[in-house]
Amino acid sequence: MLNDRENMEPVEKKEVRIGYLEKLARSKLFELGLLASLGELQHQAILAGDTSRILKLCAEHLKQLMDFEVISFFMVHEEDSDFSLTRVDPENEESRIKKEIEEQIENGSFAWAANQNRPVVVTSKAYGKSLILHVLGDKSRVRGMFAGVLKKKDGDINESSLYPLSIILQNTSHALEGVALNKVISDQKKNLEEIVQERTRTLEEQTCELKQEVAFRRLAEESLVVAKEEAERATRVKSDFITKISHEFQTPLNAILGYCEILQFETKNLNLPKINEDLRSIEVSGRHLMVLFNDILDYSKTQAGVMDVNLESFKVMSLVEDVMSTIRPLARKNRNTISFTQQGFVNTMFSDPGRVRQILLNLLGNACKFTEEGTISIKVVSETLGEVEWLTFSISDTGIGVSQQMIPELFKEFTQSDNSASRKYGGTGLGLAISRRLCQILGGDISVKSELGKGSVFTVKLPADASDPGRHPEAPAEKPGVSGNGESYLIKEPVLAEISPPESPESQTLEPEFPSKVKKEPILIVEDDATNRGAMCRILKQEGWEVAEAVDGNSAMNMLKTEKPGLILLDLVLPEVNGFDFLSKLGQNGHGHDIPVIVMTAKDLSAEEKNLLRDKVECVFQKGNYSRNDLVEKIRHLTEEPFKHN
Repeated sequence: MLNDRENMEPVEKKEVRIGYLEKLARSKLFELGLLASLGELQHQAILAGDTSRILKLCAEHLKQLMDFEVISFFMVHEEDSDFSLTRVDPENEESRIKKEIEEQIENGSFAWAANQNRPVVVTSKAYGKSLILHVLGDKSRVRGMFAGVLKKKDGDINESSLYPLSIILQNTSHALEGVALNKVISDQKKNLEEIVQERTRTLEEQTCELKQEVAFRRLAEESLVVAKEEAERATRVKSDFITKISHEFQTPLNAILGYCEILQFETKNLNLPKINEDLRSIEVSGRHLMVLFNDILDYSKTQAGVMDVNLESFKVMSLVEDVMSTIRPLARKNRNTISFTQQGFVNTMFSDPGRVRQILLNLLGNACKFTEEGTISIKVVSETLGEVEWLTFSISDTGIGVSQQMIPELFKEFTQSDNSASRKYGGTGLGLAISRRLCQILGGDISVKSELGKGSVFTVKLPADASDPGRHPEAPAEKPGVSGNGESYLIKEPVLAEISPPESPESQTLEPEFPSKVKKEPILIVEDDATNRGAMCRILKQEGWEVAEAVDGNSAMNMLKTEKPGLILLDLVLPEVNGFDFLSKLGQNGHGHDIPVIVMTAKDLSAEEKNLLRDKVECVFQKGNYSRNDLVEKIRHLTEEPFKHN
């Protein structure tokens, strides 16, 4: 054949190709014509509204598609679900086609075709030709079966015609389904009309009552909307007021604590132990008062829905070790022992480390407060539920415990276990409520099990990724270290000093891994409040440092043009040029770009403000939760000589 084509003249090749293309075009036009008629079939079938007329229309279209000798339809009876011959064309083939279908039922071909949504071609025993079977129905219901015998012998079926045949029969099935549904709808319509007529009278009687009730409800809804808006506005005003008044309280309280530490230093040098003890009591009470202010501020923010979270990746074990170091002095106060265990692979979290630390400190602080000469333990468990990794922190103690009746009340605001406990141990009852709200903000929750007189177990469950369970946070640049007393602390640059537990003024500060280069220059204090500035000056001078003072950002920038301090202590709330603007200008024109900065502020920092400070300062002492020793040791790290470990 290949040789014949090669021997053909170009004209003959062209004629052969044209003939083939004409034949192919006629075939495609024929198929397109059939497909175009499907819309007409569907439209006519819907208008027919009768099973026999739909089957007749289907048979007419099938004859146009393929050369059938016999076309028949076997429909399912609703009563007994048996197939019976409903239509056959020509009619004189009725007995013969019935016999053929019985044969196909016995050999299983009929059942096979009923489970397929496509043409099934078999060999007819009665006719000796190709028999096409195609179900009439969908996935949920079979309404019948098409059986057609072709005039051609086996193997002569045009496969391209089977697809439009299937479409015709599927449209027929949809039309039959529509007829059945119309019948059901018609029957239901008759019943509904009777029900509607009966109920219309009742509804008309109720209409007047409903109109009156709707009017009352509208008035009530409008009143609720107004009340809701007023409540939200009052909540916002309350939150703003508490935030402002808290700052106003914290500023003089910081000064009180500062001068209290100065007096302790003086009385210690003068060998006045009783006065020193009294001053120590004043400092402890002041720091406890500072924690109460912070609790009230956090509670106000949770109520107003404005609690900020700062999501970042951090090492879980480093944070727990830091919390343990912070809580040990409080545990020793009541002669308690504290231990830690872990289960599973505990690596990193992508969450707010400050909030997680605050939750753990609140729970451990309560355990230390309500336990005497007992045992306190924290257990960290990592587990995967579904596709989400969860971290569970269990804080258990052997303290006074809580009665079963009081457990549901524990996480409510201003709630103590009982009145006697409130009188003995004190507290506002906000710690657990705030902790639970923080857990919920981070995607978790707190639960508790307790028995009166035997202790309690508080369980904190948090997702390892507070933003997206499918996200895998990267490990942060954190390294374990050892403080001067041999306890572990977390190394991270920069750090934000967090809230200390109540009655534990010796809060831990987080130190950098390597101290800065030794410097002997004076320390510049940028603080507009004269009382706080004076207290800071006296503390630093008592430790042997030279001090320079500036009351605002402008005067500080002017001083940097003539002299270079070894360290800057900066307040963020300043007149004219605030602390953030000062930091942004620092380093411009070559002034102060390499001077370390420590921020001391009573301002409650948002997540955005923390990010602004992250790369510009060495450390943030926040909300007054630090002692004189914390500040002095931090400054020594940055200005004098490396910290000498014991």
